[in-house]
Amino acid sequence: DYQCRCWLDYFIMGDVWSVGFGLDVSEFDVWWAIERKAREKAEHGRFKAYFEKKPDAKTDTAQVLLLGAMDADYKSIPLTGDKYVALYREVIDDIKKDMKL
Repeated sequence: DYQCRCWLDYFIMGDVWSVGFGLDVSEFDVWWAIERKAREKAEHGRFKAYFEKKPDAKTDTAQVLLLGAMDADYKSIPLTGDKYVALYREVIDDIKKDMKL
C-alpha cells in the first residue's frame, strides 16, 4: 500500500540490478542506498550488481570489496576477449532467474 515518491523509494522498496554502471566509489548517494538496503534485510526488494572480471585482475575491485563487506549480492562475470554479448547474455539470464514473474 506504500506509494513511492522518489527514486530512493523505488530503490529501497523494489528489486535493483546494476548492470554496466560500474558503481564508482564517488557515487556516495548510490552507495548509501545500497548499504541502507543491505542493512534492512527486508522481505521486499533485492539488490544485485554485475561486474566484468578481467582475466588479468590480481585483486578484487574496490566495488566488489565494499559489496562483500555489506553482504550485498554481486556477480563477477569473466570477459573472454571482447565478447561483451556473451557477458550481457549471462547477466540477462541470471536476472531472469531472479525475477518474480
